[in-house]
Amino acid sequence: MKFIRYAVGVVGFFLVWFGVALVVSIVVTLLFPPTSDETVTFGIGFHGRNLPGTILGLLAGIQSFRASVRGSQEEDGNPEITQTMKPHRATNILVLGIISLVMCMPLGIVPWVMGAKDLKEMDAGTMDPDGRGMTQAGQICGIVATCMIIAGIICVAVLHMLGYSLEEIKHMTGN
Repeated sequence: MKFIRYAVGVVGFFLVWFGVALVVSIVVTLLFPPTSDETVTFGIGFHGRNLPGTILGLLAGIQSFRASVRGSQEEDGNPEITQTMKPHRATNILVLGIISLVMCMPLGIVPWVMGAKDLKEMDAGTMDPDGRGMTQAGQICGIVATCMIIAGIICVAVLHMLGYSLEEIKHMTGN
């Protein structure tokens, strides 16, 4: 039975690694468009635009593997640990964080607040700490998305104060 849990952990590691690397490389490409002579690749790679996603994906994949292995050890060893604590919401927070980063930036405040609340409860010992890594990752995605939307609003406001109309700003961004 432990072998199956480890196998699931390894599969989860690679899925999380590739998923995060893909999403981050797409976001980096959207934020910093390539030059005309630059070839764009998405996913895992240790060069250029793929490096940040590869590193973040590796870290998230390791956390995913550790959570699955740690969870299997606690289920086998001491069932009282999770019975007295509230279950973590790490998966929900991580999914909301990724969605806010990729599709709907104003949603970023939700995983930021949920993650902060859950981390406080984990520190207090009232919530299952197995989801700490994924909760932190989701919270960070929410923070980044929120900061990006605030930075965008500030940039548009500054350009508007400098005398650019919204149509000129739209033309500058290529939309």
